[in-house]
Amino acid sequence: MPPRHRRLRAALVPLALAAATPAHAACTVDVVPLHFGTVRLDSITWSRGRVGVSCDVAATVEVALSPGAGSYAMRAMVGPRGARLHYQIYTDQRTYRVWGDGSGGSATVTASVPAGGRIELTLHGMVPAQVGVPEGSYSDSLTVTLIF
Repeated sequence: MPPRHRRLRAALVPLALAAATPAHAACTVDVVPLHFGTVRLDSITWSRGRVGVSCDVAATVEVALSPGAGSYAMRAMVGPRGARLHYQIYTDQRTYRVWGDGSGGSATVTASVPAGGRIELTLHGMVPAQVGVPEGSYSDSLTVTLIF
C-alpha cells in the first residue's frame, strides 16, 4: 500500500497545524514557528522552531516542507510593498541540508514515533546577510506534508 499524504497549511509566523486521521493511525502535528525578531542585515540571524508529531500507534513518518514564497535555493519572506527578505530552513546546523520535499536539492526528515508517543523535530532557520531590504514586518507561509 502506498504511503498516505496529508497536506497541512501553516504560516511561518505564527505556525500551527493539525493532521487529519488516516485509517491505520491517528497522528497529530503541532508547530512552534520560527521567530527571527529584529534582523541585522550585515550578519547572519538564526532562529529555531519545531515540528511535533504524536501518533496513537508506532509509525515511521516523513516530514516535508514547501518552499513558501521563494524556492528551495532560497526561501523568501514577503514584507512592505512586496519586498523580500531571504531565509532558509535547515534539517540541522552542521550539514546545512535544506529542509524541503526532496526536490531541488532539498531533503525531507524521517523519524520513528513510538506508540502513544511524540517526537520533536527542530527547524533551524537562518536569515543570511543581505542588502537593500527595507524595514518592516516580513512573513511567509509554508505547507507541511506528513507522510506515514
